Order: sequence, then C-alpha cells, then structure tokens
Amino acid sequence: MKLRIYVLAISAVMMIAFSANAKNEARADIFFNNGTVTECVELKLPSSWHEKFEYVADGKKQKIHADSIDHILLYHVEAPERKAYVRRNPVGEFDHKKNEVKDCKAKNWQFLESAGEHLCYWVAFWKVKVKKDGFSFTLGANASSYDTPYYFQKPGNALSLNIPANPYRTGTTRDWLVTYLDDDPELVKRISEKGYYSKKAKDGWRHGGNDFNPFFFEEIAVDYNPR
Repeated sequence: MKLRIYVLAISAVMMIAFSANAKNEARADIFFNNGTVTECVELKLPSSWHEKFEYVADGKKQKIHADSIDHILLYHVEAPERKAYVRRNPVGEFDHKKNEVKDCKAKNWQFLESAGEHLCYWVAFWKVKVKKDGFSFTLGANASSYDTPYYFQKPGNALSLNIPANPYRTGTTRDWLVTYLDDDPELVKRISEKGYYSKKAKDGWRHGGNDFNPFFFEEIAVDYNPR
C-alpha cells in the first residue's frame, strides 16, 4: 500500500449532508495503477460494485476494470471538498491463535473510514447511492462472507484483514485486536481495559463494529504506534 493513503485528509462518512438540489450522479477523481489520473468525471454508480463500472469524461463513456485502478476519490457534485477514499482491496484473515495471515484470494470494495500513520481502518460496501442529502453506503463484503465488513491494514501489507466477531464469545474481537496490535503495548493495555469500548456516539453502531463488539476502530487506527 502506498504511504500516501495515510496522509490523506479523511472525510468518508456513512451519510454526508448537502443541499436539497443534489444531482443523481457522483463525481470522482480516478487514480490508475499506471500513474495517470482522470479528474472530475461523472461516475455511474452500479447497483452493486463488482469488477467493472462506467464513467463519462468529455462526453464519452468509458468502461474500466477495477483492477486497473489504484483508488477513487468520490465526491458529491454539490460539495466537492468532501471526499470519500474508495478502493478494491485484496482481503485476508488473521488467525490470532496461530499468529498467521491467510490470503483469501478475494477482493472487495472498501472506503477508508480512518487512518493513522501505521494503520488503516476500512469498511467494506457493496452499494453506494447518491441522495439529496449525501452518499449512502450499504455495508457488506461483496467478494466473500465474513463476520463483519470491518478491516485493518498495516503499511507494507497488501491485504486488508477482516476484524472478526463471534456473538457467542464477545471476547473474540478483543483477543484478536490484542494479538494483531501486540507491538504497541500501551494500546493493547487500553484495549484490554476497555479503553475503546462501550462509548456513546450519535452513530455508535458504525464506530463499534457490530452489536457484540463496540470497539472504536477509528480511534484505534489513529492511536496505534508500534514500537
């Protein structure tokens, strides 16, 4: 993963408020793997995001494959200063008991919810709509079935790793975090002592992963500082 992802000003949110006259299209800057950039194009949002989609540039329709793209900066036509960083990431699993990473040989679309210098927090989605009051993301992985749509990714690791949950064992997520982030003892201590747990927020369900592990993954990503 390119380091530029960690210095991007993050403003990806579940619902962004704009004026009531918003058009039913999205605008985007598309950053391709070959280093080229196509700016301010009209991006046709498919009913579900998979491998291919279309955009319009200079009045011409273009079809592109997701694997040709590094990332997309998506923004609403009424407020281009509010951008969502979107990319199709390869995904994996981290077995915290064996301390092993498994490449799932799959990808899904994710938006960057939070990023520190050493850790990114991604949220997988399979649909996004432009509404008069903003973007609406439908969460969920579209390439495979995992417990949650939430992922962590460290710099230098191509895989975004799914953050697991177990409704029958609420400590699963905590144990996973403690092992995955064990090179930051201070952070691990705070996680173990529920320092990122059971906080109240207007949209706390999004911050908290799911009902069974209300950890604030956004704050963890920013605070993580490996020794």
